[in-house]
Amino acid sequence: MNMGSLKENIKGIEWAKFIAIVEIVRGALSIFSIFTIPLGVLEIFAGVNLWNTANYLEKYKSTESEEDLKEAFKNLSEYFKWMGWLNLVSLILIALLLILPILFMGFIGLIIIGLIGLIISTLGSSGT
Repeated sequence: MNMGSLKENIKGIEWAKFIAIVEIVRGALSIFSIFTIPLGVLEIFAGVNLWNTANYLEKYKSTESEEDLKEAFKNLSEYFKWMGWLNLVSLILIALLLILPILFMGFIGLIIIGLIGLIISTLGSSGT
């Protein structure tokens, strides 16, 4: 495939820019909650890299500069790295949100069992 046909096969730049804007806005909104700050920051970096990818691809279509194409792929690689971290942190937070309530319920269960035991032992000792 020569570089001319490559230029004609670069499509979806508008969608990439739309997704980049959505990610940047969603990331900015995520910063307003203390629990989602890490996700917001990662999403903003990902969105910026996707925006840059789209811009370099757009520029490449008009200039056919190999440097623009290299920068596009470099930014696309960074986008995937940030999205990987975003997904990893999301999975960790989801796991914590599932595990912490279970631990909390277990802790409450232990307290209730302890109180029941205390009541039974108090009732048993008061009868003698």
